[in-house]
Amino acid sequence: MSVVCNQLTHQYLSNVPIAFPNFELKDKEQLLLLGESGRGKTTLLHLLAGILPLQGGDIHINKTALKSLKKRALDKFRGQNIGLVFQQAHFVKSLSVMDNLLLAQKLGGKPCIPDFALEILNELNMGFSASKKTYELSVGEQQRVSIARAIINKPALILADEPTSALDDKNAAAVCQLLCDTAQKVGANLIVVTHDKRLQTSFSKKLTL
Repeated sequence: MSVVCNQLTHQYLSNVPIAFPNFELKDKEQLLLLGESGRGKTTLLHLLAGILPLQGGDIHINKTALKSLKKRALDKFRGQNIGLVFQQAHFVKSLSVMDNLLLAQKLGGKPCIPDFALEILNELNMGFSASKKTYELSVGEQQRVSIARAIINKPALILADEPTSALDDKNAAAVCQLLCDTAQKVGANLIVVTHDKRLQTSFSKKLTL
């Protein structure tokens, strides 16, 4: 697994173009992307996820150039290879935790396997929540389910956007460690985008925007 970003730029309407530093992640490497608000952290994450179109530069994930993929192929590639953990969990509220995970499998073009979904939930100490609605969970529990959803399709890359900003010190450290351990277990690269300087000691590879 590898991630290579080269000469990335992005511009919103009449704003000054944002130029991002080049970086490369090798197999199972993890990166902390630090920066204050307005520095382009979320923009970079959205470029890496294929949510924003590439205007300049290249992104290669597992040697696949994102700009070579048309919309449908890009959506399929994202579902199969990229796991997303957002600052605020976005679930289908009418569905149970289990059904949210199975939906992620279906959208990623994978077979829906409840036993596998339950196995992941158990590994994250969230097996008890399988039949619950996501709104019945605490913020910390929702984050764990977000991580479960992010890894359900065994992605090559996990992207986490400000995963600890709403958490106290103890829970922030726990979620960060959980992300790192889970990425290592599934053999994925991990990129955490944040302004939370508490996470610096958990990453050997860091980049500041």
